[in-house]
Amino acid sequence: MRSVMLLVAVFVMFFFALTLGIFTYVAVTVDDTFEDINFTIANTDFQTVYQDNLGIGLNSFIDNADTMGMFLLFGMMILMIICGYIFNSNSKLLLVIDIVIFIIIFILAGILQFTYNEVIHSGTELLDIYSNNIEKTSTFMLLLPFVVPIIWLIMMIITYGRFKKKDFKESTSEFGGVGF
Repeated sequence: MRSVMLLVAVFVMFFFALTLGIFTYVAVTVDDTFEDINFTIANTDFQTVYQDNLGIGLNSFIDNADTMGMFLLFGMMILMIICGYIFNSNSKLLLVIDIVIFIIIFILAGILQFTYNEVIHSGTELLDIYSNNIEKTSTFMLLLPFVVPIIWLIMMIITYGRFKKKDFKESTSEFGGVGF
């Protein structure tokens, strides 16, 4: 269950990072286009109106896109760790299934990292957006094959290493309550 959730999270992270880059590209393009427009109607300059209204929103999005991306990516990592805490298990069969699913997720993370790298390098404009505007998010996505095993390991330690209070009492009662 936990590994399937990690698989879904990897896909969501990949598509979110791509979508964030595309939205940032559109925002930069619109901002650059509107910056070039210059006309005056009834003593009102277009640049002044643009900078006071839409320009504030676009520039705010462009400046904070990387922060939004990192908040979502770290939030998904924390959510996976919390799910590992909530869904505990002591079953050996589930551990074997989790390991098999982890191998599939690791291979998939490598494929998605390669695909993300290819998308970034598909054009100079996209390379500029992904490497300058959402630099930390892109770095995280390019390190995905290294991040996935760490998150999976933390999830498995929390899931299979956590004792239930009842199991702890049963294990200590065999030794006379000493706890060893």
